[in-house]
Amino acid sequence: MPANRSEYMEAMVDLAFERGYDAVGVADVAERAGGSVVEFESLFPSKLACAVAILEGIAESNLRAVRGAFDSESAWPDSLRAAAYTHAEWILANPEKMHFGLLETVWASELTGALRDHLFGEYIAMVDAGRGGGG
Repeated sequence: MPANRSEYMEAMVDLAFERGYDAVGVADVAERAGGSVVEFESLFPSKLACAVAILEGIAESNLRAVRGAFDSESAWPDSLRAAAYTHAEWILANPEKMHFGLLETVWASELTGALRDHLFGEYIAMVDAGRGGGG
């Protein structure tokens, strides 16, 4: 049975955690996922495209949880506290993804940096929400 997109992405995260992103090739990812290089390349035009898709998923998952916690409280200090605890819980539940997102792909491309910058911008906006005296 062919591997699916998420299996290739999971294989990439696991291998990067074990060996480092630069040491992982498409053939390694395909083998770990139980698929083939041809199949991988039909889903992702490159190793970097797979990494970008992974980062987008990581950012979406993390931000959904953190923003949800932030929005669940009415007072800014409580919102920020809820967001921080949720972020810490997300990190503990997803150590390989956090490692991949923050360390393994730091220098992969300008796009991976821009994705990270966007996510950090969302965190900063939550902190800045209290500057106007709204909390």
